[in-house]
Amino acid sequence: MVELFRQASSETNAQIVKGSAGGQAMSFMPRFMGIVSAINVNLPFEADKNRFTTLELTRAGQSDKDSHDHFKVMKKRFSMLSKDFVHRFYSRVFARWDVLIHNKELFMDEISSRYSARFGQQYSALMAGYSLLESDRKLTADEIKYIVDHTDLEGKSQELAESDELSCLSHLMSKKVHVNGSINEDMTIFEIIDGAQPKKYYPGMESKQGEYLKVLKRFGMKTDLDSLYVASSHVEVTNLFKGTKWMASYDKSLRRINGATNDDNKPHKFSGVTKKVVKIPLSNLEV
Repeated sequence: MVELFRQASSETNAQIVKGSAGGQAMSFMPRFMGIVSAINVNLPFEADKNRFTTLELTRAGQSDKDSHDHFKVMKKRFSMLSKDFVHRFYSRVFARWDVLIHNKELFMDEISSRYSARFGQQYSALMAGYSLLESDRKLTADEIKYIVDHTDLEGKSQELAESDELSCLSHLMSKKVHVNGSINEDMTIFEIIDGAQPKKYYPGMESKQGEYLKVLKRFGMKTDLDSLYVASSHVEVTNLFKGTKWMASYDKSLRRINGATNDDNKPHKFSGVTKKVVKIPLSNLEV
């Protein structure tokens, strides 16, 4: 369903082709908008986060009475969504279409100048639509600025702004593996990289540093004072990304990180296996 929504919101001539029971091909070019509901939101791809706007219902209090009162309020609000309300709402929108478009353009200019063009496109229509419920007239630029100033868009903007490559790196750094030997505990990849740094140790602790380095190599990685090296197409690294969108091409995403290179295609050995790597500056990890 998510793929269908994504296709419907793309302004291209690409078609969806399906086979029929009779062996004939059928093609479709979907163009629609829609509203869906879910208990948990699962939109792992950036292309979908930019197309879906998530509206969360306010949670009830902790007590049974709070939950009961909250449900009564929500039930009353939802009861307004009758066929008559929908018809009147559509009539209002189309009767004031010029107002909607005017306000949308001003909202888009204001939001885009603060965040990004894509973010402005996504939220300007919502805010213009809401404003139309509150007022019949075209808003001024100063009024638009005031509304945006008093609307918390910062958190949502930062959420959408996180790039695919940084999300990929963040996933890798947060994965937990077991460290054997004298350490003998579960640690994140970031903690192991941090522990493998020579500058972190004083005399007598070099042996543990060596253990951390061995663990990294076992999982297709190694590090020095300046960089992290992640093996391309390594089975253990692939397992760390199992079940994610990066499983088959994590190296391509990591290579887009600021300052990352292929280390001139030099071969690196990991537990006796030679692999090409993605070289990532440790400045991206704050080690």
